[in-house]
Amino acid sequence: MLGAMIVSGAFFARQNNGTQQVQAGVDVVTIESTERLQTYQETKDTDGDGLSDWQEELIGTDKVVPNTESDVFPEKPEEAEQVSPSESTFTQQFARSFFENSVRAKYNDDSFGSYTQDQVVNDALLFVSEAVQPTTYTRADITLSSKSSIDALRDYGNDAGAVLLTHQVPPGDTPIDIMTRALDTNDSEELQKLHWYVVAFDGIRNDLLKMTVPQTLANEHLNLLNTTSIMHASLEAIKNTYTDPIVAIGYIQQYWESLGAFTESMIAIKVRLERENIFYENNEPGIFFFSI
Repeated sequence: MLGAMIVSGAFFARQNNGTQQVQAGVDVVTIESTERLQTYQETKDTDGDGLSDWQEELIGTDKVVPNTESDVFPEKPEEAEQVSPSESTFTQQFARSFFENSVRAKYNDDSFGSYTQDQVVNDALLFVSEAVQPTTYTRADITLSSKSSIDALRDYGNDAGAVLLTHQVPPGDTPIDIMTRALDTNDSEELQKLHWYVVAFDGIRNDLLKMTVPQTLANEHLNLLNTTSIMHASLEAIKNTYTDPIVAIGYIQQYWESLGAFTESMIAIKVRLERENIFYENNEPGIFFFSI
């Protein structure tokens, strides 16, 4: 997973001052604490031209035919466009951006100049943060009701409880179980088991958007809606770790944070209902909030 290796290296370089090594499979990246990234050691260079096979694939050259510097770094912009690979994922875009400077420096014996290692790392982290953009909803996105009577609040509790009960995932492995097993076995198919969680949170989000919400519960409803949105986006990204690892890495932290926030948003609704002395029978959907 090239993307995971890149970002892990960036984080380690930022947190430490000495030489850092990040090992992923057979690739080792060494990052020196100087004004440039100096050494990249790779294990396979089929045509012996100094570019490893993965670098050749990244920049669109032939790993069997030796390349000259002009092949790899054409002077004319239009020529550069011809060798640019298809960049359909954030990971592909990030990989090209991050490694282009280091490979160019290696071939030209050039330094980064004013573009320091810290800037390389900061740009890497910024790129990851830009990939993490779950949809955030505001009051303008939901239907608010001026009714705030006890009956209106009770109806809301039943409606929201019904949404959460309708989209429950069948009993089985939790997302954490699935992610841990996928990591241990390096099995991309294992992550596809997150599909049911992605579907569930997508359904919850869509149904919460359709609800009519009492003004007095607007904040609590938006918190539930937005944490659901984050959970959905995070699990979708993690499910696609093997095809777009940069986005997955960015969303992993979001997932851990949203786990607690999702539960807290449901507890906040329960507290508001309790404050109004609203409780439910076991056969009412609203009882869901009181089972948390």
